[in-house]
Amino acid sequence: MGKARKSKGPKEGSLAWERQLHKNPVYVQNTIKSLADWASQGNEQAAEALAAWLERHPEMRETVRQLDDLRTQTETAWVKALAGTDIVLEQAIRDDIAKMTAERLGENPSVLDRMMASNVIVSYLANQRAVMWAAQAAQLPAVAAARDRRVESTARRVHLAIKGLALVRGQKSRGLAPRPNIKLFDATA
Repeated sequence: MGKARKSKGPKEGSLAWERQLHKNPVYVQNTIKSLADWASQGNEQAAEALAAWLERHPEMRETVRQLDDLRTQTETAWVKALAGTDIVLEQAIRDDIAKMTAERLGENPSVLDRMMASNVIVSYLANQRAVMWAAQAAQLPAVAAARDRRVESTARRVHLAIKGLALVRGQKSRGLAPRPNIKLFDATA
């Protein structure tokens, strides 16, 4: 006689099995990703369902941030602007961004740390694009001069972004951290 098979749970496809799906991390992650995709296309019901799922599974918020994070979208737009259709260059730029991000964030970064580091990286990418344009031959002196001004402008942005990040780090090292739960555009801040 064959061995009796031990049942580890409800039979797949049964109502009891469906009731336990919300406990399966793979199912939860896939559902949240799917809902995020639908919500990003303007589906209000998907957005409401996504909010409900994330309320029940707050540990999955990172999954949505990876899909819809504004910082990532902005950096991706600049990567595409720099690399065009060159996949190798795109990967090289992404690797540089990952290194710069890790270097600037360190351990346990706050939202402000992330914002300031992203500002440095995006400013750097904008400067690199301006430098690439300035390196191209210009038929008119006015075009070359405009490109040079763009390089100077973006270089100032990089400098100011680095200075801002250093200022925040200096305040934190002296114990002068921003108020918790600070909101951008808060009239009372």
